[in-house]
Amino acid sequence: MNGKYQTCSSICGWANSGTDADNDGVDQQCQDATCDNAAGVCDAAVAGKCIVKTPTETNCADGLDNDCNGLTDCADPACGSSIAGTVKNSDAQPVSGADVSAKKDTTTVKSSTTNSQGSYAISTINCGTYNLIASHPDYAPQTKSNVLVNPQQQTIVNFDGSSSLALGTSCEQDCTFVADNIIHASCDGKNGCAFYDAISKAACDNAQPGWVRDYDSSHYVVCASGSPQPKVEIVASVSCSSGTLVKITRIVLYNGEPVKLVVATCG
Repeated sequence: MNGKYQTCSSICGWANSGTDADNDGVDQQCQDATCDNAAGVCDAAVAGKCIVKTPTETNCADGLDNDCNGLTDCADPACGSSIAGTVKNSDAQPVSGADVSAKKDTTTVKSSTTNSQGSYAISTINCGTYNLIASHPDYAPQTKSNVLVNPQQQTIVNFDGSSSLALGTSCEQDCTFVADNIIHASCDGKNGCAFYDAISKAACDNAQPGWVRDYDSSHYVVCASGSPQPKVEIVASVSCSSGTLVKITRIVLYNGEPVKLVVATCG
């Protein structure tokens, strides 16, 4: 009423006590001073309106930001999980050096590489549902779809049996794996992938196609298969004969490198 709240008993009355930013019916003066960003959670519980704040995210599936840190359920690191398992080939032998990636749609959230026993571990990953993809330059990739990773637990996902890796290649012509958009030096010579030389291969490893990387002090290379090109330094300049009305400077990513972008509006 007129910007005032009456959300608790006699201690408040009709008080101009601040905001109810999260719309849970409890304002700042009425036990919601530090949790006004978290609907349904307050500094002190108010019956029928909100539960009490806890030191960490104690319930990872209630839809509430229990610790009022702006992160709810699986988005909160306190609900973190891990994924582990083994990768084997069709002969039931461990595959060393395989990449195991946890993806949300086409985005790789986290990845791990198998050791000499074919074991991998992805630690500290948010709970939720992922697609797990096992890739290796010498094998066709395998995918485990819709893997449910429960909060505060380790999920075991093995690539063996019917999901083991079969001989083939995960490498595309642009030196990326089928399952990602990352250039892998290990794809050199496979399925048409070819780097200019060993220097280019080392420079472009873990880059993306089309990114520019230093070849040496005077040349650059366009990944993955480009030949070295001379570096040309161009100094940006902005001039307005009638004066600059607006000038904005931002750091943006261009070809995998941070660059300064200057936008000017002239009057």
